[in-house]
Amino acid sequence: MYAAERLIRILTRLRSADGEIQSGLNALRAELALQWKAGEPWRAREALDVIMILDMPAWATLVGLLDEYPIMHAGLSASRDTHARTINASAFEFISSNRQVASIHDFMRSLSETLEG
Repeated sequence: MYAAERLIRILTRLRSADGEIQSGLNALRAELALQWKAGEPWRAREALDVIMILDMPAWATLVGLLDEYPIMHAGLSASRDTHARTINASAFEFISSNRQVASIHDFMRSLSETLEG
């Protein structure tokens, strides 16, 4: 729920010069807000595809974080490290420690910059 709420805030301010991408971002914000209010942000999964255009590791990370049973995808570190753009698509960890939660919070704080980049 934390990741969904933060993403909704980011999408409120995020702008793209490309009309199709902006339309996708607007649709994602609306769908995610609706599903977040219902307590089921994973139901907005299909609308997340627009994020893939902007940053594929960030997209993979968000898919994992917004899932019904959230996971920490390997894309979390790759989206912040410009030299580590290759990741194993099936690499993930179950969220089970305060260190992982702190990493997720750091990722979400830097997401706006990543997507604008």
